[in-house]
Amino acid sequence: MSYAIPNTRWTFGGNMQYRGDIFAEGLNWFIPDTPWRIEQDGVWLFGLMTKFQATEQTYVLLTVDNLFDEKYYSGISVPYHGQVYGDPRKATLSLRKSF
Repeated sequence: MSYAIPNTRWTFGGNMQYRGDIFAEGLNWFIPDTPWRIEQDGVWLFGLMTKFQATEQTYVLLTVDNLFDEKYYSGISVPYHGQVYGDPRKATLSLRKSF
């Protein structure tokens, strides 16, 4: 969602995303008949953006993803080497020129 401020060159916006509960479970390979389970509760992720329209063909855009730097898994698999963390907080500044 974004909002362009009337009579200015500025646009501001934000987003939110919910990643639901995830889990993986199974039997331990190293210790027979020993079950394991890895789980994560759902997590909300938020982002912000601001855009400055420098000219009709040029703008500068700043985005911030995972605003509150939530630590979360983007994927879960077997213990010790199957968990994939989601991206940490990230800011991106870009300049775009149209021809």
